[in-house]
Amino acid sequence: MQGYIWPYRRYQHCDLSRSCNGAGWVTDYEGEPVSDFYGNWNHVEGYSDGGYYLGREFNLYLEGLGLGVREVGTLPIEKIKQHAESFLSG
Repeated sequence: MQGYIWPYRRYQHCDLSRSCNGAGWVTDYEGEPVSDFYGNWNHVEGYSDGGYYLGREFNLYLEGLGLGVREVGTLPIEKIKQHAESFLSG
């Protein structure tokens, strides 16, 4: 599994292995579409809302492992990759 890359050029300096100042983005880009920050997960391989579905299912998978929001938010990137690989192969 490759590392996550932000879908828009202006966010390429930030990846999940570093802390990002989301609050700064809110003030810097206030009034602009949120899709620039979050990306577009509407269509995955031609299926509408496929990415949102996969994201929700991954969150449910992590919940099933006993992880809460705080635990998920503080997981090291390597641990997130391991969980994602297990989720996608299962």
